[in-house]
Amino acid sequence: MDSNKRLKDVVKKCIVYGDFILHSGQTTNWKCDLLLQLDHFCSLMVGLWPRHPIIGIELGGALLAQSWSNRSGIIRKDGSLYWPQPKDRTVSLIDDVTTTGNSFKEAEKILAKNGIKVVERLVILDRRIDKDIEIRALFTSKDLDLEPK
Repeated sequence: MDSNKRLKDVVKKCIVYGDFILHSGQTTNWKCDLLLQLDHFCSLMVGLWPRHPIIGIELGGALLAQSWSNRSGIIRKDGSLYWPQPKDRTVSLIDDVTTTGNSFKEAEKILAKNGIKVVERLVILDRRIDKDIEIRALFTSKDLDLEPK
């Protein structure tokens, strides 16, 4: 089995069906809870292969970043930044799942205030309809045969 198929199977195991309200406020009949597959986070990161030091968005992105490198940074949704490599000023920013891209936009504003430039946005699952910013995704909802809602 090729590695992309294995990773796709890992992500598919995280799909949960029901009635949900996402962080964006949108309602949906499915969500991707990647925390169900914590032991596969390093493999998922290999699929993305960040090109720069990484900062993860709380919570899923932070856990992914830490699985890749214990020298990664964390940006919390309240704006707190924990970054052990202050000399690095260009980074890859990662989150687990994105629905609107707003978490990336908010995190980038905070990082910019700290003199840190995001040169790459990464996500395991991109379920956006409006792709107004560039985000490199391991998978999209279409790849997993899931309709964005």
